[in-house]
Amino acid sequence: MTTKKKKDEAEAEEKRASNLEQLILDKKEGKYRVVELVSYWAKQLRAREEHRHLTQTELLELALQQVLSGEAPEKDIEKMRHANPNANGPVEDTGDKPKKKSLL
Repeated sequence: MTTKKKKDEAEAEEKRASNLEQLILDKKEGKYRVVELVSYWAKQLRAREEHRHLTQTELLELALQQVLSGEAPEKDIEKMRHANPNANGPVEDTGDKPKKKSLL
């Protein structure tokens, strides 16, 4: 790899990181809810063949970039999560507690 090519790649990576940081800072509402959506979206991306070669960190960065930029709309991800709640996501607490067995 030439020095110019390495420099260009480093600049592109720095620009992408600064864009991601700016997207996070610009998010006004639901910053903590986005964490859950990004986690779910990263699992969905991992299932796709074209993203299988990415590391976990790269996959999370891609998911974060797509969710915050609107490329993967939050509403659509929410619909996907609710359509199939047991697939790759935390089980929601229904409030029902298992009954304890009596020793008598």
